[in-house]
Amino acid sequence: MNKFVFVTLPSVELERPPAAAGALVPVIKKAGLEPIVKDFTLFLFKNLNHKIIQKLERYWRGKSDVLDDEARNALNRHLIFLLQTL
Repeated sequence: MNKFVFVTLPSVELERPPAAAGALVPVIKKAGLEPIVKDFTLFLFKNLNHKIIQKLERYWRGKSDVLDDEARNALNRHLIFLLQTL
């Protein structure tokens, strides 16, 4: 069966993750696809320390123009999550 991967990203909404992924599951199934829904925001919050999360939030909200090496490296290490989804 073909798969449909729906990944939510932090820059979309930090406080209230979008419900669209879950709401679209029946539509995706009806189209004959296997829905795979992954929440990258939740994954990051579970796997990064508070200091890194704060840096990422400031960057994603536009309060900081630069993401320092520590935060960028932490984010890059966790991007494997997206690759494993595919």
